[in-house]
Amino acid sequence: MAALWPLVKPKIDKKQTKKFMQHQSDRYVKIKRNWHKPRGTDNRVRRRFQGQILMPNTGYGSNKKTKHMLPSGFRKFLVHSLKEPEVLLMCTNLTVLRLLTMFPPRTERSS
Repeated sequence: MAALWPLVKPKIDKKQTKKFMQHQSDRYVKIKRNWHKPRGTDNRVRRRFQGQILMPNTGYGSNKKTKHMLPSGFRKFLVHSLKEPEVLLMCTNLTVLRLLTMFPPRTERSS
């Protein structure tokens, strides 16, 4: 069976994917690593001092055209019923990969 490839494969440029951690979470156990924006008036991270933890901003986002795209150039689409792939036929974007899940077996009554 031949492999499927999109008609035009764009160059996927993934930006930084590191986790942003909360200020001083590496110093104290009581402070969790989940990101929380620092709100203190004298906070070094909020004031963006050199050498401090970086705060997340829009510059870290991926390109809209290649966001959520697999390395093959397709996108994931999770199908929950047999009628959902019909929506993809109307879509003009040909770079969509249809991943079918296991459908529950139909219970047939023998009468």
